[in-house]
Amino acid sequence: MTEVPWEEIEPRFDLWDNYVEHLKDDREITGLWPPQLNALEEGALDDENLLMVSPPGTGKTLISEIIAVHEWQQSLSPSVYLVPYVSLAEEKYSEFDENLGELGMGVAHAVQSEYPDPEEIFSNEIIVMTYEKFDYYLRNYPDYVDGVGCAVVDEFHTVSNEDRGPSLESVVTSLKTEQSDIRIVGLSATIPNTAEVSEWLGGSFSDNQDWRHNELHEGVCLREKEEVHFYHDGDQVRNESVNNHGIRDYKINSIIDFLVSQEPEEPKQALVYAPTRRDTRETAMALANYISEHERSQDFGLNQPALDRLKDRIEEGPDRGDTESELLYTIGKGIGFHHAGLSDHSKQVLEEGFDKGHLSTIVSTSTLAAGVNLPIKRIFVLDPKLGRTDMKVSQYKNLIGRAGRPRIDEPGESVLFARSEFTSDPVVQNYINAEPEPFESQIDLGDHYGILLNLARQYPTISDLLGFMQETYLGQSGEVTETDLGDSVGTAVTDLNSWDMLELDSDEMILSPLGEATSKQLINPQTV
Repeated sequence: MTEVPWEEIEPRFDLWDNYVEHLKDDREITGLWPPQLNALEEGALDDENLLMVSPPGTGKTLISEIIAVHEWQQSLSPSVYLVPYVSLAEEKYSEFDENLGELGMGVAHAVQSEYPDPEEIFSNEIIVMTYEKFDYYLRNYPDYVDGVGCAVVDEFHTVSNEDRGPSLESVVTSLKTEQSDIRIVGLSATIPNTAEVSEWLGGSFSDNQDWRHNELHEGVCLREKEEVHFYHDGDQVRNESVNNHGIRDYKINSIIDFLVSQEPEEPKQALVYAPTRRDTRETAMALANYISEHERSQDFGLNQPALDRLKDRIEEGPDRGDTESELLYTIGKGIGFHHAGLSDHSKQVLEEGFDKGHLSTIVSTSTLAAGVNLPIKRIFVLDPKLGRTDMKVSQYKNLIGRAGRPRIDEPGESVLFARSEFTSDPVVQNYINAEPEPFESQIDLGDHYGILLNLARQYPTISDLLGFMQETYLGQSGEVTETDLGDSVGTAVTDLNSWDMLELDSDEMILSPLGEATSKQLINPQTV
């Protein structure tokens, strides 16, 4: 079963008739896929918190939209949609604004460096912002946040991220404890222990991790054999030869072979994942140089007028020096690169150019690893690392899940690299056939001074702080004791006190004006 028609759905759920007609007539959405229907069956429109887990491209955003519309129609309360990346926030804002504006719903976003006036932004029906932006409003304008009806947290598995997870877990815990009237809806592609996480949220869950609209074939490109071995559900399903194009770097050769093997009338597009910004530029330049040298003898399907228009649009944006100059060159050959160092304007132009099929390939860091909906046939993973750190299985699975989006009615593909069959075995076992790691807490108040400083403002004694910590996912285990907490924060409290940010009065922590300002502005105390 690939789709359940609205005729079977409408009688079962209290959906707004005008909205359903809008979905059918204006957006040609004829029904819901099984994961979407299952989310409704598990209480997506109820008052309880909900965790929805299903692979990328299975319609989680539409369910969050249905929830937001229902919340507005039933109680006139706004919903916030929280994401980890600015590029994803921009995409979701544009998507919601285009789809729901004609229904009379106000859509706003807060993703740039400035902080919009809370009265203005929270007067809309859907507000899109990054986790950090929401954390800022939660710390500084809790009364405005109180008026929110639902908080949708996209990429919910980010709680398990060592860098950003602790602050997100703290935000979710604050919503649970201080704003308990706000409903929490978590969306994720990779949480194996869904029951435990939904128990922490105090709600229900919808788990459809085994359902995909398109199959996903995961491959390993072997240098010595010049072929890619593809796997599906643990079994090797096919081999694909890789022609030698005279390129010494076998990874670049594999990407070029994919590009030149496409049918001109039906080209397939590729996303190349690279661990660092430097890798993205160098890889894109290598691909563009090859195309430049061979475009007279090989058909790369370049739409030069469209590529020239993309270059013009890039030039209209802010100048970033050599980086933007290199980007203009690669775009002229149908290749883009995408990382956090580019301007938001350039990143948006790249995404639109790829979405419309003008760019055959984008080389990207993790800025395109989450959520962004692009028509990707194959994802090449140059190295499964984030910077210098090995990817977790969950991060890898979430990345390659971008391949084979619903608009492409055939299997999506991903390719890792190995020099030989011998070295490919660990790649297959550690990534392709491996299960995602369980969702887990990364909070350590002894390391995360900024979180401790903010919590000390609300929970000034160790006893108060312990009560909050017991509500975190870490505290769900029951292993967080007052002694452990005191030991973990001892050094941090001493440091904050020596920096004149926090004073100790008996067992109470009192923030100084500097500590108060540091906490409210989300500045790292060590940096100050």
